[in-house]
Amino acid sequence: MKRDPLPLPLPPSESPDDPVLVIGEGNADELDRAYAAPGAAPALPTSLEDLATPSPWAQPRQLWMLYGAPHPDTLTDLLGRITPTSRLVVVDPQPVGSTGLDAEQRTQLAALIKKGQLHIVVGGTLANRSGALAGLIDIDTIDGWKPLFSQALVQQAPETARDLLRLVSSRLNTRIMLKSTRLTMGGRFLLSAFLNAPWAYGPDGIAPLHKTLDQRPALIVSAGPSLNKQLPLLAQNQHLFTIFAVDTVWPILNTHGIVPDYLVALDPVTPPSWPRDGLSPHTRLVTDMIASPNMVWSHDRGHIMTCADGHIAETLGFLGARPGRLGVGGSVATLAFNMAVHMGANPIVLIGQDLALTGGKDHADGYLFTYSSEMLQGRSDKGYDVEGYYGDRVRTERQLLAYKAWFEERFKELPEVMVINATEGGARIAGSLQIPFAQVCEHIGMTSLRKEPHPPATPEYLDQEQMTQLLQQLAMLRELVVEYGELASRAQALTRGKAQGGQTRRLRDIDRINKRLKDFSRHAKHLVDACSGARLEAIRYGVIKQEEDEDRSLNDAILRYREVYQSIQEACEVSCDLLDKLADFYRDIQIKGRPDPALLDSLLA
Repeated sequence: MKRDPLPLPLPPSESPDDPVLVIGEGNADELDRAYAAPGAAPALPTSLEDLATPSPWAQPRQLWMLYGAPHPDTLTDLLGRITPTSRLVVVDPQPVGSTGLDAEQRTQLAALIKKGQLHIVVGGTLANRSGALAGLIDIDTIDGWKPLFSQALVQQAPETARDLLRLVSSRLNTRIMLKSTRLTMGGRFLLSAFLNAPWAYGPDGIAPLHKTLDQRPALIVSAGPSLNKQLPLLAQNQHLFTIFAVDTVWPILNTHGIVPDYLVALDPVTPPSWPRDGLSPHTRLVTDMIASPNMVWSHDRGHIMTCADGHIAETLGFLGARPGRLGVGGSVATLAFNMAVHMGANPIVLIGQDLALTGGKDHADGYLFTYSSEMLQGRSDKGYDVEGYYGDRVRTERQLLAYKAWFEERFKELPEVMVINATEGGARIAGSLQIPFAQVCEHIGMTSLRKEPHPPATPEYLDQEQMTQLLQQLAMLRELVVEYGELASRAQALTRGKAQGGQTRRLRDIDRINKRLKDFSRHAKHLVDACSGARLEAIRYGVIKQEEDEDRSLNDAILRYREVYQSIQEACEVSCDLLDKLADFYRDIQIKGRPDPALLDSLLA
């Protein structure tokens, strides 16, 4: 039956006397405080046929966010549609006590909450509510999220809907995106780091570059659609800036005779957009350790290696390679921005940073890795409208929105840095000055500020002592992996045969060996985990029980332990095989005396 749409909500209270209230399984009795006030307006159900966007109810491990009143009829309907592994959070737009539910409705709602799949967030400001919502999320049990707004709300209170979406997106999108990337790409990240490790032994790093651009202008060039109109002006004024360019924009810049000072790369899959050793000796290649080895090894000089992932940095440090630690906000442009900040640049100017599908395009003309029109349309259909550079509305998507939120939060952390968004298109990035690029060039040209070119890069070499250390530490890592596999084998033996003393005692013994597995060397564990794709913390009985049917017997749980231990042993075998191949690879480099790109070609072949 189609219900009436949610009425226009009242403006959220900004009063400190209306703190945010989170109601969940452990405090369902708070429903009386929130919804039993005398004279409160009755809560109305929300029509699920009136939603602004279609909802894929069958997706598992989703967070569903309903913006509206927590009416038990609506929530019973919703909980019947979403999967058992998903969660539902109701963000009530009204202050505490302004909406009423009768005693029967509160009893029904309490019963739904006590099942553990539902939370209600009410009271406080929009910022309070979005923060409380983010605090509810166990990122390891959620793969994505979906807002549920009625069309009536979007039409009648678009600013409220947009503000809430912006606040929640900034907190959830990046966390979910990074989690998804870690789960799907963790093994590839670590393998890339191992293959790129020889470049992290060189004399160069980010430490000597600290503050070398002190109060000098830097330009970050991204490949957004609005870059097209800036290229002629950049070609004429490239001498004014230290240029940090995302790696994929190189062909576009090269066509216009623009030579970036730093070419920044991050993607673990994308091939290089330049021919082998085709970069200018005046261009330094800045790459995270997880970047595609084909890209890193395509250039034999001027490498600056960084690492954002703490686990990978620890493992590389164990091997003796210590790349500079530099945070990544999820994109090449965010890495470039952090590099410019590390070097003390001020101001930092952005061009091509659309963060939106400007004019229905996702990249500037000449970009090599374009999407099909069908894929672009699909991305647009699933996207959001945000405030544009010129105050209009532009279309963006979840991933670009996450980058936008990262920049805005980063700008707040750096009040001493002047950030100028001279993109002249795409989405507005709060916290930056919007100045036309021509005007930026004119003003900087009138000053004495100029970039100081670094000396031409030369081919890199490794000494024998460095490679000997790398091979010795690699052998130690292999020994740890073997020991870890043997521990898992002993644990698996506990799950076989007849339990001495019953299943409860067996589970106690399993818990003890689980603790040894959990506290084992992080370096070995991280490698094994990446090779197996298993989440080793899932060996805890409570987690397994939570993820499975509540009626699963203790014997079934022990069988699941056996599967996990078997997975660890198999992953240890894969890890040892990988380390053996890497040892041969490193020995070839040692014999050659330098990380020759031909050696990577031979390994991959």
